[in-house]
Amino acid sequence: MRGFLESDRTLNVLLWATIEAMQARPEMLLRAPYLAAVECGGEVVGACSLLPPNPLVVAPHTPREALPLLADDLLACGRAEQVTQMSGPVDVVEAFMALWRKRTGRGGAPVMRERLYRIDAAPDVPAVTGQFRPAVEADMELLLDWSLAFNAETWGEHLRVEREVLRGGVLARVQRRGGGIGLWVDGGEVVSLAGYGAGDPPAPARLAPVYTPPPLRGRGYGSAVTAALTRAVFDAGHAACMLFTDLSNPTSNHIYTAIGYRPVADWMHARFETA
Repeated sequence: MRGFLESDRTLNVLLWATIEAMQARPEMLLRAPYLAAVECGGEVVGACSLLPPNPLVVAPHTPREALPLLADDLLACGRAEQVTQMSGPVDVVEAFMALWRKRTGRGGAPVMRERLYRIDAAPDVPAVTGQFRPAVEADMELLLDWSLAFNAETWGEHLRVEREVLRGGVLARVQRRGGGIGLWVDGGEVVSLAGYGAGDPPAPARLAPVYTPPPLRGRGYGSAVTAALTRAVFDAGHAACMLFTDLSNPTSNHIYTAIGYRPVADWMHARFETA
């Protein structure tokens, strides 16, 4: 399956995120992961992952005629109750939602329209007051506070993660296991953060979250920490960096394109009805 996923590192970003997270932080597996491949003539042509409570992910290049095989296998493996969300290119998610409704009677609805961006070279850091530094363990409580605030602002009730569950993943990134976290500091005060996940270099990195508290917004801190962390990703030997934006937020989309990120595909995050 590796060859299939390697064929398009960008569009397979979320499948790689699942695999790399399991390798770097196996202690974070709260439930057994689901990984499946679809073969045709001995060649892998599709793939799917489910790492509860994270969304279901189907590889974008998976043939549409393979989707019923994946849906049936999820049901046969007793995973139906774990399929609560899905994330992927719009056409893939819409096709699977229609299929899942036929199989289970449970429909799906978009929660967020997103855009996938990619950058292939280290950007310049905007001239903003302050400086960049890596997060350290002494920052943990602030990192947890802001990560929870980011989740609440971005996903609301659609994706809730308890503080102590989140702690392990944040600590792993602070310790540079499967990623990292950077901070922008101005006048001795931490004013913005950005994190990333990645496998071993030169694997592409995935930037998220990026968060600035509301009272500190509009000063360029988010742009600065994003650009600085992106530079750090390239300095560490990664070949590219990707991120997702909420299409309903023109500010963030403008910030990332100004830094040098370029759009790749439109994405959808959907939520399924529960039984």
